[in-house]
Amino acid sequence: MLKKKSIGTLLASLLGVMALAGTANAAPIVDRDTGDLTVHKFEQPVEWGPDTNGKPLPADELAKLKPMEGVVFEIQQVNPVNLKENEDWLKADTLIKDFQALTATEQIAWTPPTGYTLGNAQTATTDAQGSAEFAGIPIGLYLVTEKSAPAVEGKAITKALPFLVTVPLTDVATGDNWFYDVNVYPKNIITGVEKEIVDIDAYGVGDTVQYTFYGDIPGGEPAAKYVLWDQLDSKLEYVNDSAKVKFGSTTATVTTDYTVDYTGGKVTITLTEAGRLAAYNALKADNTAKVVVTIDATVMSGIDGCVPNKVTLEFENKPGYETEVESKPVDTCWGGLKIFKHDTDGSSSPLAGAVFEIWGSHTDDFATATKVTVDGVDNWTTGADGKLTVSGLRYSDHANNVSPAPAGGYNYYWVKEIKAPEGYLLQAEPIPFTVDTEVANAPVIDVPNTPDKALPKTGAEGILPILIIGAGLLGAGVFFTRRTAAKKEN
Repeated sequence: MLKKKSIGTLLASLLGVMALAGTANAAPIVDRDTGDLTVHKFEQPVEWGPDTNGKPLPADELAKLKPMEGVVFEIQQVNPVNLKENEDWLKADTLIKDFQALTATEQIAWTPPTGYTLGNAQTATTDAQGSAEFAGIPIGLYLVTEKSAPAVEGKAITKALPFLVTVPLTDVATGDNWFYDVNVYPKNIITGVEKEIVDIDAYGVGDTVQYTFYGDIPGGEPAAKYVLWDQLDSKLEYVNDSAKVKFGSTTATVTTDYTVDYTGGKVTITLTEAGRLAAYNALKADNTAKVVVTIDATVMSGIDGCVPNKVTLEFENKPGYETEVESKPVDTCWGGLKIFKHDTDGSSSPLAGAVFEIWGSHTDDFATATKVTVDGVDNWTTGADGKLTVSGLRYSDHANNVSPAPAGGYNYYWVKEIKAPEGYLLQAEPIPFTVDTEVANAPVIDVPNTPDKALPKTGAEGILPILIIGAGLLGAGVFFTRRTAAKKEN
């Protein structure tokens, strides 16, 4: 199985033993010209298994692993290293020890020191059992390099670091025999990251949306580096101190387990050494555990259309050997409406001064609606052209990166007139509308207003005729009264 100790470290110790054993003639001489090397590739386990010392894994250990098919390995013989001679075993031992002392970057770029060369490359691809076999290769010291692996959507497959191995090896179980069929199990790490958005309760600019990141925890051993970062769109503003982190179901502690940085619109969550160990321990307790991060962001002015957002995971399984993987983007979608206010006289004369509110609900019943505030504004007035535009409203049918919106997530909107232009009647009821596109393409809501002709005009102009008529009636009444009284006197 995949090892707790590096293969090279193991081999270095073994080679020293073998060199001494050869000198003392405790084991038979290397008496074959060829051997076999099989490289095995499996998906990452939670913990590295027992050392195999070059032997095949037992069946019970193999049953715990998932083979990876289609991984290409390359071997190159290091020359001249004649493993039929004790002196060359010592040379191989020195090469391996020096190789293991290098950084990951140096190992990847390694070339043999002066006096040594690399032979022609041979490649083999892992089969359905995750095995790549190099059969009948000459006895010697080999550089093994993982060249490529099939892509796994949403996942990063970290290549195994190059390593040196000899064919044959001493059978450490007996200490007195060589075996020529060598099996190696290089470490590998498969990681991915996913992102979710919750904007189901957002109606307008100024509301908050929440992002959640789910990062795989590398198995085998604690990561040397683990960073999640999110470059927010300029139309989204991180809510200070909103970042929260869990390792599986365990709540992590800021500063102790992780740090948060927000610079230039980029939110960066970095696990400390203590946090990386805690994450690994969470994985050992529950092999489904992930690093879970939530952050809140405020929707800012100018948002229009669908705004994508993704998170990036950076980690190292060995200092200097970094892997980066991005999540699929998630969208939050915003648009608006346009209103044209005009007379019903047939000329569509624009009307200024009409004031409107916007109301929203997750049901189609206006009785359940609440007034919507957009960037601190809760009413809008038509201009001289009878028009107004409201931007920064969440799409009706797109919520939590799903369209159509999930149950309870559809945004129903109404525009409600709260003040009519002078001399005109208010709209009798709210007008429903849908937001499903950016503002530029938003349909215009046509709102005609009926002139108020049911009551007489007010002000001096309207009162004067009434007063004149009233005065006339009053005069007539006085005349009639006097005439009646005169008749009685006579």
